Amino acid sequence: MLDGLLDDDDLREVLEQAMARREEEDNSETTPE
Repeated sequence: MLDGLLDDDDLREVLEQAMARREEEDNSETTPE
């Protein structure tokens, strides 16, 4: 997909942060998107 643009470690870190952020949003419905 993004060969050469991101290292596997960097991409993995970004994905983990995105997933964690998504879970936090799902768990807290009172916070605006």
